[in-house]
Amino acid sequence: MKLMQDYLLAILLVGIIFISGCQQQTEHQTYKLLFSPPELLEATEGVDYSYSFCKPDSAMSDASCGGPAGDTINPTWGNPPYSFSHENGSGLLPEGLTLEPNGLLIGIPTVTGKYAFSVCAKDEQDEVCMPTTMIVKLKSAVKNETPQSPPPKPEIFDVKINEMSCKWTVKTGDYNVKSDCVRIISRGTAQGPVGARLELPLLAWSTDNFDCGNWTHKTGALIAVGSTCVRKEGQPETTNWMVNTGGDDCPTKNYFNSDRSHSVKIYKDNDLDPQKEDKRNTVCQ
Repeated sequence: MKLMQDYLLAILLVGIIFISGCQQQTEHQTYKLLFSPPELLEATEGVDYSYSFCKPDSAMSDASCGGPAGDTINPTWGNPPYSFSHENGSGLLPEGLTLEPNGLLIGIPTVTGKYAFSVCAKDEQDEVCMPTTMIVKLKSAVKNETPQSPPPKPEIFDVKINEMSCKWTVKTGDYNVKSDCVRIISRGTAQGPVGARLELPLLAWSTDNFDCGNWTHKTGALIAVGSTCVRKEGQPETTNWMVNTGGDDCPTKNYFNSDRSHSVKIYKDNDLDPQKEDKRNTVCQ
C-alpha cells in the first residue's frame, strides 16, 4: 500500500514540474521582428523632406521607436524599442538626406534621380533589412501652384489736336504800313507711359505760350523747333496741352509753314521717330 502511495506521489511531482516548465517557456516566448517599408518614396530637389519609418509617428521618440514611446504597427513584434539604420552596400541614400536612429528620413535632396537602398529595423535581438526606392524629382518639373503675375500693361501712345482757333486781322503800322496778323490757339490731348515726350509746334517765334497740363514743360524740342512736354514718374497717363501765340504783337502769316499747317508728335523716351502724330491746317478765313 505504501509503495502505491509513493508511486502516485512521484507521478504528481513530475506533472507539476512539467506544467511549471511549460508556463515558464510560454512567458519567455516572443515573435520575430517584422518590418515593411514603403516600396516607393518621392521627394523634390531643393525642397525640405521628412518621412518616418516608425508608424504611427506618435510612437517615435527622439532616439528610438516604440517601447515607452507607444505601440507601433510598423515595425512590430520582436522586443521594442526599435532603432533604424541604412544598410551598408545596399545603395546610396539621396544626397542631402540622412536616416536618424528613430526612423526619421530627413533633409533637403540636392540631386535628382532614382535611388534604391535598404532600411534596417533592429530590436534587442534581431535586425531586419528591407529594400525601398526613392525618386527625387526636378523642382521645375513640379507643378507650380503660385499665382502668376499679370502680364505688363501695354504701352499706349496717343496725341490729338482737338481744337484750334485762328483770328486773322490786318494791322496798320508806322508810315501807314499794313500787315496781316494771325492769332492762333491750339488745344489737344496726349497719352503715354512714363518718359513719353510730347513735342508742341512753334506757332510764332517770340510770343508762344506753352501749357503741358499734368506733364512737365521743358523748353526746346529734340527734333524740331518748339517745346516739349515730358511725363515724369507719378504723373497721370494722360494730359491736356495748349499752344497760344498770345502777346501784344501780332505775328504775321510768314511764321507758318508753307503748307499752312502745324503738328504735334509724341515719342517714346529719346527715340527719333514719333509713335504718333496729328496735324491741323492753320489757314485763317
